Amino acid sequence: MPGRAGVLFCVVRGIYREGLGQTVAAYRREGKRIAGFGFLELLLGDALSMALPLGYAAVRMLCGAKYLLGDFIGITQAITIFSSDVEWMLDTALEMKTASLYINEYTEYLAQEAHRTEGNGGAGQKPDAAGPFRITFDHVKYRYPGSRVDALDDVTVEIRSGERIAIVGKNGAGKSTFVSLLVNLVSASEGRIALNGRDMDTWEREALKSFFGVVCQDYRIYPVSVRDNVSMGGGAGDIREAIEKVGLGARIPDIDAVIGKEIHGGGLVLSGGERQRLALARVIANPFPVVVLDEPTSALDALTERNMNRLILDALRDTGRTLLFISHKLSTTKLVDRILVFDGGRLVEEGDHAALMEKKGIYAKMYLEQTNLYKGQSV
Repeated sequence: MPGRAGVLFCVVRGIYREGLGQTVAAYRREGKRIAGFGFLELLLGDALSMALPLGYAAVRMLCGAKYLLGDFIGITQAITIFSSDVEWMLDTALEMKTASLYINEYTEYLAQEAHRTEGNGGAGQKPDAAGPFRITFDHVKYRYPGSRVDALDDVTVEIRSGERIAIVGKNGAGKSTFVSLLVNLVSASEGRIALNGRDMDTWEREALKSFFGVVCQDYRIYPVSVRDNVSMGGGAGDIREAIEKVGLGARIPDIDAVIGKEIHGGGLVLSGGERQRLALARVIANPFPVVVLDEPTSALDALTERNMNRLILDALRDTGRTLLFISHKLSTTKLVDRILVFDGGRLVEEGDHAALMEKKGIYAKMYLEQTNLYKGQSV
């Protein structure tokens, strides 16, 4: 049985391999252009500043013209200044080209969003946020652009209003892809996703954004007031109550206080854990019928994550809202109604904690491994 160090190494290795793969793919697409800019920078910068003065002096000497030391110094300085300006310009162009790689995925998403909005045949159709609902996946597949394998393969499942569901699985199992399809961030490559029997893509786009509240691993806290950070410009309810429920009542006595010191010198400085709690306050204060937590507490240990997830479960218990959370650490799965286990892009197990432990499949193995990892501590 691997120890704590072995498990951590596997997690870090998985993250490293994923990031390395994305970096290699980007440089395969754009590497020649970046290398070209780098070569021009070297040629027009260092090479010209040395070659041109020497070449000019050689030509003058071969022609029999007088060439004073002052002439040589003056010409050298002029060409050096010129080459420095050219080098700065090429440096800037190279930085802009490199930076453009980071926004390619964002611009591709915006283009896809615009295309889906233009083709939306259900303009004006809004789901009932107050009534019961069901979301169905019917033999759904999804393949990322440029990939040769399905990230999600033949998934069929139904999610009902008021349920509390945990989504578990190893890195790359398809959990985040499933959530992206659920909240209509992307459309299925094959199969059908429906909300109350109606294709997800036919509902009004803005209405769907208000239907799903999502907190991801890469959440952002902005240098504005606590009120604005929690409400996010929407019709948030009792912000003070949400702050209290996530355990920040004493830490944030004034919801109009500014976060950070980027804009306001007297701003409130929060720790990483406190920022996570503030991000979770967003889904409590805003009336999203479906709340999705995509590993927002991934940086925490299992015991702290358990306490945070229990806090969210308690905060949403009486609201009737549906909660789905993704986690590698199975510290709260005993408290949910249903567990969805993904492996290799497929939904391989489904049921509550007791049923899956009795089945002795993938979930039971993962749970027992983590129990041994945190042996002596209640998880």
